[in-house]
Amino acid sequence: MVLVGEHGNYAKNEKGQTKYPRYEFFQQIVNVFRSTGRSVPVFNDKHLSWNWTWAKEMYDTARSMGFAFMAGSSLPVTWRTPSLEMPPIASARSSVRLLWRRG
Repeated sequence: MVLVGEHGNYAKNEKGQTKYPRYEFFQQIVNVFRSTGRSVPVFNDKHLSWNWTWAKEMYDTARSMGFAFMAGSSLPVTWRTPSLEMPPIASARSSVRLLWRRG
């Protein structure tokens, strides 16, 4: 399951953070998990929430229900500039060397 909650026009809080509805979407996903008695791993694109309490609750919920919960940016795996195909067994050191030469 991929949770993306950043497309649209949303209010900002007093710190200027956009109040993306990631927490609300997560709650809907969890409600389905609870109603079906089944779950799947969830990837949350970007940070969990603009609200620390909600972010912690999301983490705690995933832990207590026992489903894998990951978060981060999907951009690092989308495109490379310059374009470069790495062999599946390339080490990090050789990857950096190849990128340095091509850049």
